[in-house]
Amino acid sequence: MAERFKQFRRKEQASNNAHKRGAYSSIWSPRKVSTQILGSHLIAFKLGFRNLAQTPFATFMTVLAIGIALSLPLGLHALLKNVQSVASHFEYQGSLTLYLSHNTPQPEILSLQAKIKEKYPEIVSIAYIPADKALDEFKQQVDIDSILALLPENPLTGMVIVQLDPSLTQYQQAMNIKNTLSAFPFVKSVDLDYEWVEKLHAIIRLGQVLSNCLGILIGLGVVFIIGNTMRLALEKHKEELEVLNLIGATRAFIRRPFLYRGLFYGILGAIIGTLIISAATLVIKEPAQTLTHLYDGVISIQALKLSEILSLCFYSCLLGWFGAWLAFYQQQKTLA
Repeated sequence: MAERFKQFRRKEQASNNAHKRGAYSSIWSPRKVSTQILGSHLIAFKLGFRNLAQTPFATFMTVLAIGIALSLPLGLHALLKNVQSVASHFEYQGSLTLYLSHNTPQPEILSLQAKIKEKYPEIVSIAYIPADKALDEFKQQVDIDSILALLPENPLTGMVIVQLDPSLTQYQQAMNIKNTLSAFPFVKSVDLDYEWVEKLHAIIRLGQVLSNCLGILIGLGVVFIIGNTMRLALEKHKEELEVLNLIGATRAFIRRPFLYRGLFYGILGAIIGTLIISAATLVIKEPAQTLTHLYDGVISIQALKLSEILSLCFYSCLLGWFGAWLAFYQQQKTLA
């Protein structure tokens, strides 16, 4: 590294001498300046990669730790994305179920239906299901005849199914109607069929906030991992850095290989994290599909998109660069 810097300095001194002779425009042309900058970055790139290759086991352990750390928020993001995909299959239908009190008189049931129709013209249909019919439908779905035979009476109550027009009522309007109908006489409770989906969406939104917070915390952890690794590397090359500083190397020239090394740590950690989540997706894909088939659904597990992988790589590279820069910033005081 020191020998390459000496060659670079000789070229720079020759350019300065030419500038003194009035040849500034020919020596410091934009093309030559850009060539020198690219050459300097290429040297730093090679040095950073070579330093990683010289310690393969330590590099692998560091990259593996970074990958496992990054896989935590990435896995939570993938989980929330698939849960949100499941929730999107359920559309708002505007169906309300009114559970009536036991032994509600038939005239009261008819009066209740008439009041509901009169109060809410957006109702498409309204139907009453007696308790006996509800029990028969329940028996068809669940085989528990032996248990029901032990009960002294029908545990189910009559219910009124109210179908709203989804094009005329939004979810919040349906919730207001539900609250109003709950206060009607002989109505024990009211269920909105879509209410559980809204609760699921609220859980997803909470999970997204937690995922972002976890990503920030894990990002700080990755910065500390890379920063500590780079601090040890700077201690190892301390004598070389002092020599470069004595012969006039700029801080940017000395710092650049370590910044590239931090970028390498970041990109390799992102690749490991992506591989971990991709493998986990393949493992749970078949059991998840079996579970959805039991509930008469066909839902495929979504893998990570290319844009998500590239975003992770960019985020991880920034963390690696910042961790390396932070370590060098603390170490450069010894070079003064």
